[in-house]
Amino acid sequence: MTKRIFIIPGDGVTVYKPYKNWCQVMYINRKTDEDFEGWIEGRRLRLGGTTGAESDQ
Repeated sequence: MTKRIFIIPGDGVTVYKPYKNWCQVMYINRKTDEDFEGWIEGRRLRLGGTTGAESDQ
């Protein structure tokens, strides 16, 4: 059985890679600690902060 996962406005995701009008994202369920990856339309995202090392550029 395939799990049907969805995120709702206000959920935090990590954006990995944009492609045209889409972004590859990862969502971590805070209750179960499970992580899920998928694609979401870029217009549905509001970019906040950054994570990881700072760029040299």
